[in-house]
Amino acid sequence: MIFSQDGFREFYRNFCVIPLDENLKETVKEFPNAENAKYILAFGYIDRECGFTFEVIACAHKENNLYCFEDTNPKDRVKIRLTKELANADLDIIDDEDGELFDRYIGKLENLKVYIPSEDIEDTRLFAFLDDARNEFFIDDVKIHILKKGFDTEVCWGRLSGLGDKVIKAVLLNEPKQDLGIHKGDEIAFQVAKESDNSNICICNLDNLVN
Repeated sequence: MIFSQDGFREFYRNFCVIPLDENLKETVKEFPNAENAKYILAFGYIDRECGFTFEVIACAHKENNLYCFEDTNPKDRVKIRLTKELANADLDIIDDEDGELFDRYIGKLENLKVYIPSEDIEDTRLFAFLDDARNEFFIDDVKIHILKKGFDTEVCWGRLSGLGDKVIKAVLLNEPKQDLGIHKGDEIAFQVAKESDNSNICICNLDNLVN
């Protein structure tokens, strides 16, 4: 699977295997059997402040073309933030349908409970119609076109914050260049419209506010 092609949902809350290069080898040197490892077993999650992240679970190697996973390091935590290079790498998703890996590494995964979002935010991560507007690395950040009579259309980034009645809510991440009456840190409501090229854009019409 390739993150930039297959999308974040394939990696979100799933185990995957990342090839171990020299840079990563240094970060996992305290993990069991790191000296013989060729791969890392990781778990994908979303850190709203730092972007899509892989939690390193254990070192791994291959035997007879099958992955073998080592014990984890319960004390040290290693996080790998998504980069352009990693987003274009071919990574293997590990099917844990029987929950064997989850049970084995439950202690390590308990650390990720702080990243579980509200139900509304979790729902927005399922909204494929937002994908055209999403930041590739910061999944909950979307590009919003802000409309107000007498002003040019302004494009700002917003961080998804909730759901309303037929609208989605977001907190502005940057200050509008024009005096639109809204500011960085304000929560706004937007809807999604389809462009002529069939892509979707997020629109906040300040002249027709809906909550």
